[in-house]
Amino acid sequence: MTPRALKSTRKSLGLSQAEFARMVGVASDRTVRKWEDGERDIPGPVIVIMGLIASCPDARARLLASV
Repeated sequence: MTPRALKSTRKSLGLSQAEFARMVGVASDRTVRKWEDGERDIPGPVIVIMGLIASCPDARARLLASV
């Protein structure tokens, strides 16, 4: 997953960086910004979560409900 794809997917879900950070269990929206800016590699578990969101409506609904 590219930084651009992460940002695009997050925005399509209507999530702020802070909301996305809470959803994937990171402490700060700064971490999400660094992923989206390409300053840090996107961790494997986050890529898996984004794949679930893209392919499984039930997973998407459950993850969004946790925000």
